Amino acid sequence: MDEVYLFINDDKVEIREASRYWGMGGIELYKTLVKEVHEELKKKSKLCGVPKEPAVMYIGKGGENRVRFASIMSKWVHAAGYGGFGAVMGSKNLKAIVVKGNWPLPKVYDSGKLKSMLREIQRELLTLTTFRQWGTGAGGYSVGRDRSSQPIRNWQEEYHEDERISVVNFELKAWIKKYWADYGCPVNCMKISYLRYGEYKGAITDAPDYELMAYMGTNLGIFEPEKIVYLS
Repeated sequence: MDEVYLFINDDKVEIREASRYWGMGGIELYKTLVKEVHEELKKKSKLCGVPKEPAVMYIGKGGENRVRFASIMSKWVHAAGYGGFGAVMGSKNLKAIVVKGNWPLPKVYDSGKLKSMLREIQRELLTLTTFRQWGTGAGGYSVGRDRSSQPIRNWQEEYHEDERISVVNFELKAWIKKYWADYGCPVNCMKISYLRYGEYKGAITDAPDYELMAYMGTNLGIFEPEKIVYLS
């Protein structure tokens, strides 16, 4: 089977040829595949205004070569990293899944009650200031360490006493320039950070969060916050 990508546009589903995108990473894919589909949608759109970019999930070279821990990526930096699902897509020669919806969602039984419930949930989420500030690092890291469930040196160990690696030290090392979120998320906990000083001063990165601290840090035997942020 040749390399393909799946294109879902409202209720239409197409399997399209994707050999020219094979071997590309996220930035390249956004500059080519996503841009091309977006231009196609703009030409065909019957709606007022310019349609937003389609959503996309894709694999890189790891998934293409069926590396067993390959991730499925979304945007440039988000990864569905557990279970090796990127290798599953690679085994099917499926480079990406591109989705665009234009029409209203199906009607629900009681739209008023649903909207009221959503507003209540949103208000509650907005009170979680600690989680907004620290994201998935809010307690997750210290709890994992205290309960001996932290990945240390590729899971050779599960506990350490190195106090350098903590969300507080991460913020001391990296000035958070901007918070951002996925579409519709009220928590807004993701961060664009700028390293304040040291060997990697000036580096701008997407950090920090629990996954970064654990898997780009202790799992690799790295305990210096600035090095972990730089690696992201």
